[in-house]
Amino acid sequence: MTTLDAPRSAPATPVARRALVEAGVATAFFVSGASALTFEALWFERAGLAFGNDVWASSCVLAAFMLGMAAGHAGAIRFASRLADLRVFAALELVAAVSGVTVVFGLGGVEAHFGALASSLFDHPVALNSLRVVGALLAFLVPSAAMGASLPALTGALAPRDAGYGRVLGLLYGANTAGGVAGVLLTELVFVPGLGLHATALVAAGAELAVAAVAFVAAKRLVLAEPDLATEEPARDPHRVPWLVATFFAGFALLALEVVWVRVLTLFVDDTSSAFASILAVVLAGIAAGGFGAAAWLARFPSAAAQTSRVAYVTGLAGVGGYLLYPTALQRLYVPEAPPLAVAKIAATLVLPAALGSGALFTLVSAGVRRTVGSGVVATGYAAAVNTVGSGVGSLLAGFVLLPWLGMDRAFFVLIALYGVVGVAASFGAPPRRTRWAELAVFAVVLALFPFGKVRDTLVDASARRWMRNTDRIIEVREARAGTLVHIRHELGKLTICDQIVTDAYSMTSNDFLARRYMKFFVYLPVAVEPHVGKALLLAYGMGNTAKALVDTRELEQLDVVDVSEDMLDMSRSVEPALAPHPLDDPRVHVHVGDARYFLRSTSEEYDLITGEPPPPVMAHVASLYTTEYFSLVRDRLREGGMVTYWLPTMNLSAAAARSLIRGFCDAFPDCSLWNGAKENFVLVGSRGTRATVDDARFVAQWRDPAVVPELRNVGLEFPGQLGAMFIGDSSYLDELTHDDAPLTDDFPRRINVKGERDERLDLVGQWRDTKAARGRFESSALIAGMFPLAGRKLGAQQFENERLMNDLTFNGPTRARQIGVLDQVLSHTPLRVPPLLLLGSDPDFQRALASVPSADRHQPALAKHEVARALAVRDAKTALQFIHDVPEASLIPPGLTSYVEGIVREDANAPATHPN
Repeated sequence: MTTLDAPRSAPATPVARRALVEAGVATAFFVSGASALTFEALWFERAGLAFGNDVWASSCVLAAFMLGMAAGHAGAIRFASRLADLRVFAALELVAAVSGVTVVFGLGGVEAHFGALASSLFDHPVALNSLRVVGALLAFLVPSAAMGASLPALTGALAPRDAGYGRVLGLLYGANTAGGVAGVLLTELVFVPGLGLHATALVAAGAELAVAAVAFVAAKRLVLAEPDLATEEPARDPHRVPWLVATFFAGFALLALEVVWVRVLTLFVDDTSSAFASILAVVLAGIAAGGFGAAAWLARFPSAAAQTSRVAYVTGLAGVGGYLLYPTALQRLYVPEAPPLAVAKIAATLVLPAALGSGALFTLVSAGVRRTVGSGVVATGYAAAVNTVGSGVGSLLAGFVLLPWLGMDRAFFVLIALYGVVGVAASFGAPPRRTRWAELAVFAVVLALFPFGKVRDTLVDASARRWMRNTDRIIEVREARAGTLVHIRHELGKLTICDQIVTDAYSMTSNDFLARRYMKFFVYLPVAVEPHVGKALLLAYGMGNTAKALVDTRELEQLDVVDVSEDMLDMSRSVEPALAPHPLDDPRVHVHVGDARYFLRSTSEEYDLITGEPPPPVMAHVASLYTTEYFSLVRDRLREGGMVTYWLPTMNLSAAAARSLIRGFCDAFPDCSLWNGAKENFVLVGSRGTRATVDDARFVAQWRDPAVVPELRNVGLEFPGQLGAMFIGDSSYLDELTHDDAPLTDDFPRRINVKGERDERLDLVGQWRDTKAARGRFESSALIAGMFPLAGRKLGAQQFENERLMNDLTFNGPTRARQIGVLDQVLSHTPLRVPPLLLLGSDPDFQRALASVPSADRHQPALAKHEVARALAVRDAKTALQFIHDVPEASLIPPGLTSYVEGIVREDANAPATHPN
């Protein structure tokens, strides 16, 4: 057949009964869609553990899944005459249930074996990724192919030959996709948090089995339509190719747009698993609604597929409309740390218009294909297979080519333009219309008005401004494969204070004083208490703060750096102040680009020190770098007596989530301990086996090393005893703290997302800021007695009050520490320099920048404030007085500072002179 005229209707059941049957089958397919999306989410979660969670590994897993789906669609074409039966659909559901749950349970055992198999390929990406695709394809082929064949099977069973093909397809497609919405949300928000991955897989399998049972029973009792007896295709229809081209690019554009949408949305919404689930649910809801709409249209106008080109053009222009409306909706709806419903509202404006049109397009194009083949099963198989391949290619090219090469604006434009390609192809598949070229011309003219630069000027800058003051600058915006990286330079006038790199909506790394304080503590503590740190492993490079502390360690022999982002490694070279020499240029440093967990599986090296600061555990796919199983893997890569130092961020964790993470760490490291870092950045410390206690000379050696001591002082570790004062508690304290908490594990990764009251988190952090209690635990700790030499323990006990002052001065919120009396106590009774700087509104970053300014230029009010702080920190009140009158009194911290400095100068002038004997 070469026209869109409806074929001859086949005998069918009465209308009412048929409608009831179709509704029942659609409901079953809704449940099937929910189960399928649940399985997909679980497979991708488990595959991340087996094959890696970096962007390459994730792409390989996606490619394998899409190939499996396409294989199922293609199989429907090959075995069309056997599929148009509810019993076949039931069998497919049974296969999907059994193989799907097998994959979830089986991938857990694959991790160790696959890591060993790929141990020599970690630094050979082509070979490694090829192996990943093969491994993932072997895992996913059977269940994904069964899922892929189910839509052709059901469509053939309900409408193999009659005029209702498009209506039935749209109904089934919409129902299955709507089920996907339910599956995505229930899996992320209910099942996985409450049941874990394995039990959720059993729930999904149970639902699939129930659908299979219902289909088997229905197949015995119902006669749906004339059986599809076609065993071979008719001669190739010349209109088929245009329809297949249309369906390929419709799938390509939609999945590629989804990648771009997520990138745009995560500029303002944290990239968490729940946020992604909310975005995906909105996209699927739009597709489902589009499928239902097309079904209703085709029910009333069976030849509506002739209008596909117009729908394609409208879909593209609707996508532009959503793109234009998004900034306004964002201003109205944006909520920091947005819950799932808020994320869905934010996403809806951007993604719904094009998603609706795309859902309708698949149904309409499939109806067009149906007119060129002899079977509804074959038509659906062709359309779904080509659409799935297009979707897979689109998602991969969007992340690896379009975004890195073109940026969000131009990538979005190219993908919207592809809807024009869909329209042209569909117009050649349908009977000619005189308005064919006029419609394309209108689309092209409107598209020519596309507002290039809107994302960069409106959204990227607005996202970055959350981290910036008026004088700061954006140095670089880079569209990387895994996210949008923004390099921000914080300045005072034209002086560089520090740099920061933001990935999407999250501040990923900085080299300011407080960041360096805790990142370098990762190294300074082990070097002080470990007999030898020759081989070290750094998991996540950031700007290189921790790496710099490691390469400054003279005894270091080898440093392996593992990071998922080549762009982050490259961007770190442009930060100021520059690291000289740069750690990545040190011959002892070996860089490995990839997933940290996967690297640990693939290496047989053992290290004296493993330290890590991956992205925050609440971000998507990052919890696997904080689970008990992961920490056990870290422990296995330590030599006997080796030490691990690991980041514990509490600023975006609930108290319950933080305790769960700690519980998992302590399950892997029985000698676990918790230490202060800076503000809400804490440090977990553990070791493998027993270590020898170092002597006093080893403990203080870093403070005698001219390559290390300047930075020790700059991060507020001016004396060796201050290391000990950062102690919070050992395993006895942490066991008591977490005895009612379940650990964060691979099976329960969403424990990291457990919600809680802000006050509960602040209470927990406040408990850790209690230095009086911490000192008691320090002095009675068997761990500390074995870790610190006697002199080190005595020095540490003396510094807890100073640590309390550091906490009071660095945490956000009001503090009673900024008082003249406190300043006087610090200046009079301690030799410390950093606390006075903080108390006076400065810090070591400002002081470093100030050192490059000629003395005569430091009298500017903005600079004079920091010069006053510098002078008082070195106990030079006379110089402080020379600058203090250049600063407006209201800008001076604390109040009464001028009178205080004048008093010191008078006392010094009146003090009797001392003479040497």
